[in-house]
Amino acid sequence: MIQLFAPLVIVVALGTLVAFVNRGLSPHHSARVALLVLVLGGVTTVPVIGHLVISFVVGIPEVGPIVHNALHSGGVHLAKPNWLGPVALVAFAYAVFLLARLFLSRRKLRVWKGGGVVVAPDADMYAFALPGSQQGVVVSQGLINSLTQDELAIVLAHEHAHLENRHDRWILVGQICAAVNPLMRHSLASLRFALERWADEDAVQKCGSRQLVRETIVKVALGSQQPKHALGVASFGVVERVRVLGSPERSGSRVNLMFSACGVMLMAVLCAFQWHHIAMAIAAVCG
Repeated sequence: MIQLFAPLVIVVALGTLVAFVNRGLSPHHSARVALLVLVLGGVTTVPVIGHLVISFVVGIPEVGPIVHNALHSGGVHLAKPNWLGPVALVAFAYAVFLLARLFLSRRKLRVWKGGGVVVAPDADMYAFALPGSQQGVVVSQGLINSLTQDELAIVLAHEHAHLENRHDRWILVGQICAAVNPLMRHSLASLRFALERWADEDAVQKCGSRQLVRETIVKVALGSQQPKHALGVASFGVVERVRVLGSPERSGSRVNLMFSACGVMLMAVLCAFQWHHIAMAIAAVCG
């Protein structure tokens, strides 16, 4: 049992450390590392849950022998069921629920027919990107009334950066992995933070003033009613992003980059070992 969980525990611990170090990298590198960590964490979790769930099902009277015989005839042998089977089954059901909810919400976005810049007749201040089948940006009338033309241009540049770089797909992959392994949600937060920083830097390049971008983010955040989980200028990590914008863009120290790279490579090795270990476990003699 220790051999079954040890690689997963180490992967989660490494993911936490990498997520902490990852914030010192440039937003592009940080986003890529965070996404790799999430994928490796999710892929490492799948065989553990699968092995425990199948072992539990095989132990159910009447149903179990049918599943066992089907697996056995295909050359697959399972170890004895254990008390973790029901826990794994609940974790599996919860992951399926989260994934279903995620894809339903995603489907609603894809049928959105707005496109371009849509002004919402709302006194609250908010702006967010909608990927959908026709990409667009929703901006409230309250935000337009509260910002200057230059500040509004920064908000639109930030939102268009999310759309142009398809950050919604990055978030989708991260959310899938975090649904499979909820312990990786710290890495999902790291990914979201990196993507917001990425859009901030794109806004700086398009508008030319880091100071104005900082001031705009603060101004929007103070009066914002940002929709939850939206890709928006004031949606995530505002304080830290403003602090980072106060210094020149950094590519990240070599130490941070090397640590992140080594952490990801070690996670990849453990992931491969986990799948190999599970393959050996299900090939063991029946209990």
